[in-house]
Amino acid sequence: MGVLTDLLVATEADLEAIGEMDYPLGQFPGLDAKGLDWVSFATLQELVTGEPYDDVLKLYDPVLIVSDDGPWISKIPANLVERLASLTETERRTIGSRWAQTEELKRWWAEEVVQDVLKDICDLAVRVISQPDHVLLMWICT
Repeated sequence: MGVLTDLLVATEADLEAIGEMDYPLGQFPGLDAKGLDWVSFATLQELVTGEPYDDVLKLYDPVLIVSDDGPWISKIPANLVERLASLTETERRTIGSRWAQTEELKRWWAEEVVQDVLKDICDLAVRVISQPDHVLLMWICT
């Protein structure tokens, strides 16, 4: 059994409902992000914001844990969402190249895939920013 990861645009009030869902992308806008997790996002945040990895990893602690098998839901930090939403194409491509070379991604994903996924994540961030009561959530389940 693999680990599933979805990124979801929702409100914090939606957390409980999302925690009960087997497939939240069926009801909430987002992105199938299988292969990404807290570690890969903390690494991305370090690349985007310059914050030390050890300081940001704890920000990805789940805000909701339904069971030992998940889902575990974490909130993507607002400062990362804001920064991702504001990246220029050149900045995004540079960060995508650096992210693709990280330990977490380089053995599984080609750089082109990382670039595409990062673009999709940035598009979600723009969507979140345009809806002030929304957040970007990471839903992980086994």
